[in-house]
Amino acid sequence: PQDWGTAMEWLAKAASSGHAPAQRQLVALCPDRALAGRLSASSSQLKLTQWIQLARSVNLRHWRTSPAANVLSDDPRVSTFPGFATPEVCAVLVSLAQGRLEPARVYDPVAQKDIVYAHRNNTVATFGSDSVELIHVLVQERMVSACGLPLRHFEPPTELHYFPGEQIS
Repeated sequence: PQDWGTAMEWLAKAASSGHAPAQRQLVALCPDRALAGRLSASSSQLKLTQWIQLARSVNLRHWRTSPAANVLSDDPRVSTFPGFATPEVCAVLVSLAQGRLEPARVYDPVAQKDIVYAHRNNTVATFGSDSVELIHVLVQERMVSACGLPLRHFEPPTELHYFPGEQIS
């Protein structure tokens, strides 16, 4: 069974040992922006107890529920979720994709494999079980709540990147 408290403690331990991605995640997830700012400014000197304090400040219930949907269309159902993720969380997600982006592929049913296709020229970073971070899991938990579907219906965390002019058509 999932144990969110233990997951946050391990994230705090990783941050305390100097793991920069763990530090960035905790700072981004902290709802108290003043506390997050003070602690991130001195992240290299923080003790485990301070990282645990930061981890305990994260509102896990917030991340496991969805903000209210703004329904744009009922048929087909199209909704937006204002406030779904903070700019700080988005910045961490973008930073985790750096160095992992590769050409996006499409499935070719004739060749029965994924191929690079001229009509899709963006890049993608996929995070499997060997590279997923806790922040990915929390965002997916929020998506589960927003969509009303079980987690097993979701793909692994994936970030799509489009430079101006890139597309999928």
